[in-house]
Amino acid sequence: MSFQVHLARVVDGAEGSLSCLLMGQDGIPVDSFDNPAPPFAFDSTTLGIEYTAIFLQLNQIHENTETGTVHELMVNSDQVVALFHFLSPEYFLLLTLAPEGNVGKGRYLLRVAASALQQELL
Repeated sequence: MSFQVHLARVVDGAEGSLSCLLMGQDGIPVDSFDNPAPPFAFDSTTLGIEYTAIFLQLNQIHENTETGTVHELMVNSDQVVALFHFLSPEYFLLLTLAPEGNVGKGRYLLRVAASALQQELL
């Protein structure tokens, strides 16, 4: 099964989803799926790339403080809710939603997709 199938299930299943990306923590996008009729346009790939440096710092903070591995991160802004789910030290998923989107369902679908994608990435 292709990565795109898993990403599409997340976008199609969570109301208000804009896009879902599989990215390397080196800032390189692996695959993505965009809502075919988003309420507004923005570049989710650039958002993921820009956050990569922050993730490296975040992981370093948790390593230094011995507080464990970071699994999820959520960022709310005026126009987008960004949910990050870390698959491994090399990969993460990014789901973007409109502010009124179903964040709880999005988090659940990211966990389901993460389980399947981890098997495919091995």
